[in-house]
Amino acid sequence: MSADSKQGAEISVLDIRKAPGGPSDYMLLMSANSHVHMKTLRDSIEESLEGYGLTSIHRDGSRDSKWMALDYGGLLIHIFLEEVRDFYSLERLWPEARTLAWEPQKTKVPSRKRRKS
Repeated sequence: MSADSKQGAEISVLDIRKAPGGPSDYMLLMSANSHVHMKTLRDSIEESLEGYGLTSIHRDGSRDSKWMALDYGGLLIHIFLEEVRDFYSLERLWPEARTLAWEPQKTKVPSRKRRKS
């Protein structure tokens, strides 16, 4: 995933499969420094995952939002403005969650041409 190549900050992955009331299996959390940066991260992630044949089943957050979310079923991706991430502190909602190490992407993901809507 290209979140790290677009300089998403404080990237963390939570394994919430055993957490009571967890909304998915995994959550990927990252911070952005502006609305434009959030949109760039979101678009880059979507394009990268489309290269693997994955499409989000739901996305939330407009270009003026302080928090964007992408739902891939077993994976929820949250992109926050830094101060909003600190305020909501999702990591503390699931203390049973296991934090996994984030490893930057080493290989190029095959790109797909974007479909025009």
